[in-house]
Amino acid sequence: MMRALIAAVVCICVPCATRAAESPVFDIPRLDGVTVDGVGSDWGDDGFHIRLLTTVDGAVRPIADLDAHAQLAWDDDGLLVLVDITDDTPDESENDASLWEGDGIEVFAAAKQGSTPYYQVAVSPGIDTTHPTRQDGRRCRNAGRRDGGRGD
Repeated sequence: MMRALIAAVVCICVPCATRAAESPVFDIPRLDGVTVDGVGSDWGDDGFHIRLLTTVDGAVRPIADLDAHAQLAWDDDGLLVLVDITDDTPDESENDASLWEGDGIEVFAAAKQGSTPYYQVAVSPGIDTTHPTRQDGRRCRNAGRRDGGRGD
């Protein structure tokens, strides 16, 4: 059984924009005192909770197959993301440019859904025996310019 606890800081600068009327808006709280170390004990019950994550095609899998939840917050350094995942069958991508094809997490940040600029981070924890180290990839897109994968 694979279990991964991932904590990450993603520093983003998103310009203010008018949000689409149909897009839900969530209040992501500020949370100070979090150490980005992969241990979630300093979060407690704070942050914005996401208790149900789906597959890429939107399916909800049984908890015995995939149990995942996340907490979001922010501080002076950027967006804080804590994810706790239990998966009965680890399957990580062969290629760090396509981490989304295997087990891992992917976070997009933008002013509104489908807009540019956006920032994308994908992390695969390195628990699969064929991939013993963490893999990550970042991608930025700014007004039509793409940096090709491992950009800043």
